[in-house]
Amino acid sequence: MPPVGRSSVRSWPFRVAGFAFVVLALDCPAQVPVRDLPGGREKTSYQLRLPGSGGLAPYRWTVAGGQLPPGLALEESSGELSGTLERAGEYQFTIELRDARGETVRQDVRLRVEPPKQDIAPLRIKTVRPPPALAGKPYHLPLAVEGGVLPIECSIAEKLPGGLEFDPANCEIKGTPKESGSFNLTVTARDAQATPAVASQAMSLTVQRALVAWWWLALAALLVAALSIVFFIWFRKWWNEGRCPDCNKRKALQPLGAGKFYCRFEKKELEYVRVK
Repeated sequence: MPPVGRSSVRSWPFRVAGFAFVVLALDCPAQVPVRDLPGGREKTSYQLRLPGSGGLAPYRWTVAGGQLPPGLALEESSGELSGTLERAGEYQFTIELRDARGETVRQDVRLRVEPPKQDIAPLRIKTVRPPPALAGKPYHLPLAVEGGVLPIECSIAEKLPGGLEFDPANCEIKGTPKESGSFNLTVTARDAQATPAVASQAMSLTVQRALVAWWWLALAALLVAALSIVFFIWFRKWWNEGRCPDCNKRKALQPLGAGKFYCRFEKKELEYVRVK
């Protein structure tokens, strides 16, 4: 019979009471329907019976290529991997299955061994109140994350203000914001454990409107101070010349009459001093 895919069909014709019958049977070849084996952890025991199907039992299992993780052995008759995992790493090897008719099939498989479990601090995001940003000014905010197993990757579900972007590998917000307002964000961090630890933190980022540059304020203050000095000098001169009109002609104390004030002319940077 012609093959059907990788399978074949077998037939057994027979007659009963003058009637012809045919029994058909689908003959499936042996196969190993797995590629990634369940992982384990260094210094722990491991036991797994490899799955096999099709063909004609019993099966025989062998390692046809590559190398088993140190500490493991393969039982040929049962296809059981067992032992104590001795070294962390990712191991790739080839399993060969042979059925009772001598048909063989090979499958490349992979087994990952994690490092020994350590005392790992809980993963948490320490940044709760980010400093405010200023619209139109560069902004850089590294988020403080502690605990877990490195590397740690972060994400933000909400949309950031225009001009800002998020770096997931370094867990930081950076850029130049273009819009002002208050933006609610939820930051999520995941570590690199086999079963990642996850931590989330809600926070609010405020982007303030652009303010007048400080040097403009300083320049305005200097201008006001200069005008004040000029006005004071002019007022002093006007006061002295107005109350003592003859001071411009006198260089010593001179009486101006009973009950009157005395004034003295002193030329000092074009200022006139009034003396009672």
